[in-house]
Amino acid sequence: SGKKITDVGVQALASLCPNLASINLIKTQVTDVAARALASLCPNLTKINLANTRVTDVGVRALAHSCLEMTTIYLFGTQVTDRSARALANACPNLTEVDLSCTQVTDVGARTLVDACVNLTWIGLTGTRVTTDDGELMLWAKKNPNATGVDRSGKKITDVGVQALASLCPNLASINLIKTQVTDVAARALASLCPNLTKINLANTRVTDVGVRALAHSCLEMTTIYLFGTQVTDRSARALANACPNLTEVDLSCTQVTDVGARTLVDACVNLTWIGLTGTRVTTDDGELMLWAKKNPNATGVDRSGKKITD
Repeated sequence: SGKKITDVGVQALASLCPNLASINLIKTQVTDVAARALASLCPNLTKINLANTRVTDVGVRALAHSCLEMTTIYLFGTQVTDRSARALANACPNLTEVDLSCTQVTDVGARTLVDACVNLTWIGLTGTRVTTDDGELMLWAKKNPNATGVDRSGKKITDVGVQALASLCPNLASINLIKTQVTDVAARALASLCPNLTKINLANTRVTDVGVRALAHSCLEMTTIYLFGTQVTDRSARALANACPNLTEVDLSCTQVTDVGARTLVDACVNLTWIGLTGTRVTTDDGELMLWAKKNPNATGVDRSGKKITD
């Protein structure tokens, strides 16, 4: 690594040492000519470092098609694209480490690799054209199929990542997707594949009544759901009230929920200890009073002076 090695030197090396299993050519002057020589003459290569070289998709595809037992390849700082990721995914199922940092790879290439290489434990994507964290989430899910909880709050997670997560981790009991890019597609995937979910945070996502109703109908043991900042309405409140009697915490702040939805939830969920209604269309404090009364059945006094209490 770091030596003034050119294609000529690597061609000679490949012809003289056909049993090479690993090679480190980081920061050398080699191109696809060297990569093709290695592919042709050293098919037993398993560990290859071509970071910061002039190798392109042409060379990587040659290596992928010949070195079928490859486990590690570093391509940091090269001009490779999704074509390289696809070639590696198709031909090298035993890959455990791939560094594609500072390349032209996109979300498509990253997902293709993570999907195909079941033994992958690490993939470098810093400084690429990858715009989401779906690949990282999918890789995590593959490594943790028995996981019961996951927190990806604030990450660039989309429906694609959550769909993969749900299919790989069916035992999830809690998930935090606050401030992600997920929609009802993700919510339905979780509802369909992760029925054991009890704690769900979808605050500040694009989930609507459609997704919440799907979750309510499948995740019957749900105890906590946060929907702050979504566009859900009384339909969601009604669905949760009808299907999830064990709810203890529900955050509907900054949603379209009205007094009707709030009262429906408080009436139905006998274990409810907290409900967030700030910034909703709720016009009275009746729901909060009803919740207080449920929690204090032996109370001998109550003061709600100045509150928006109705009959």
